Amino acid sequence: MKKNFIRVNCFTVPIITLLIFVSFVSLASGETYQSFFGFSINIPPHWLIMSGEEIKKNPDLFDFDQGAFKNADKNFLQQIKNHVVQGKAELYFNKKTSDNYFLDNINVYKEIRRIPQNNSEMKKECDNLPSEFAKIFGKPVKIYSCELRKISGLNAIYIEYDGLMENTIGIAYTIQFTQDVTITFTLTCKNKTVNVIREEFDNIIASVKIKEKAFIQQQMAVRKNDSKPEVAPTQQERVSPASEYYDRGREFLKKGQYDRAIENFTVALSMHIDPSYSTYVNRGCCYLEIKQHDKAIKDFKQAILLSPNDAKPYGWCGVAFYEKAIYFEAIRYFDKAIELEPNSAIYYLNRGHAKIKMGSQSLAVSDFKKACDLGEEDGCKQVMVLGYR
Repeated sequence: MKKNFIRVNCFTVPIITLLIFVSFVSLASGETYQSFFGFSINIPPHWLIMSGEEIKKNPDLFDFDQGAFKNADKNFLQQIKNHVVQGKAELYFNKKTSDNYFLDNINVYKEIRRIPQNNSEMKKECDNLPSEFAKIFGKPVKIYSCELRKISGLNAIYIEYDGLMENTIGIAYTIQFTQDVTITFTLTCKNKTVNVIREEFDNIIASVKIKEKAFIQQQMAVRKNDSKPEVAPTQQERVSPASEYYDRGREFLKKGQYDRAIENFTVALSMHIDPSYSTYVNRGCCYLEIKQHDKAIKDFKQAILLSPNDAKPYGWCGVAFYEKAIYFEAIRYFDKAIELEPNSAIYYLNRGHAKIKMGSQSLAVSDFKKACDLGEEDGCKQVMVLGYR
């Protein structure tokens, strides 16, 4: 498992250097900005926004033939551009306070991690922070503040420190957006402008709002499937006296009325002389929705006994174990689902999330890459979040 310490935004150091050279162009500006990272934020009009979308709209933003870039490492500049275009970072520039020496900026980065949950854990992190900064900056760094805060009801780390460049300062908020996902906002500005910008930066951070739909895949990663939970009836069920109850159960399932769906699926099962595979799967999905995981697992296992070569009940059983935080069992069932359906992206995606929980990030990346190769967009996003190409 990777070492757990407060990470300096990994883009802070290179981007600080880059900002000496960037010239202003006509970028997006305005008050409410919808980020690719799944949040909205209020940014005053004098801040310019550089995101992957903005670079696509303004391809001359990184014109490396400009005089301003004359002495810059072109490979380095291309790397920064790639980070932004690929959605790994966003940059906001302050037009009012920037000058020829330095462009005051905020950079934004998303990653999978968990911040300290209490003051005791936070103290350990803060104690390690000076040495970690020194490794990154290559010199001793003075830390002015390191503490836990609440931002819009979410846990957050606040740190303030001397910037890499002389006469600059860094202020960073790392916000725990979901159980596993953080977003770090790092303000880097000149010492002489910090008093002007600090309150504005705090107001910007206070305006952050999570877009629920954008983060549902992070919060409930393994709940997604490439079809609705319901399983189509078998020919036996279509002609069975129990079909009326089965059909009612499916309709209630579609409407999200899970208790009523369970009642009808249970009646349907009681009326069958032979047990029904699809009824067990559908009832198991209902139990899963109302957090009765043990009952869900029991139904999925019954479905597996009836149809051992169908990947779906293995996949759903993996979901149930994931939600019970029994990750090694979740992985075992996702393994079987993949064995039966090796070209189903969702099983690789879900197994990747389970491996993250087990602390196997490198193995998780392999699964996310496979999901991405199979056309699963969320797999591609996870690869970018984890910082792998």
